[in-house]
Amino acid sequence: MAIVIIRIITLDDDFVNTKMKGLDKMLANIDIRTAAKEKGVRLWEIANAMNISEPTMTRMLRHELSAVEKEKINKVIDNLAK
Repeated sequence: MAIVIIRIITLDDDFVNTKMKGLDKMLANIDIRTAAKEKGVRLWEIANAMNISEPTMTRMLRHELSAVEKEKINKVIDNLAK
């Protein structure tokens, strides 16, 4: 006879809030991230084409970009996807 022990893990509010803080960064510029992914273009390739480092590109995408900046990046994505 086997004994099965089920452990129920409860998450406190601090844990959930800490994990959710990073989510807003992932949602910023989701249109650019999605366009790049759909076209098979990696973020490092975009950064390279823009003559910036990959970490700089990643930091740029943490906060919502202006329409002008997004248009510039979308053009780079389109050129790289060809």
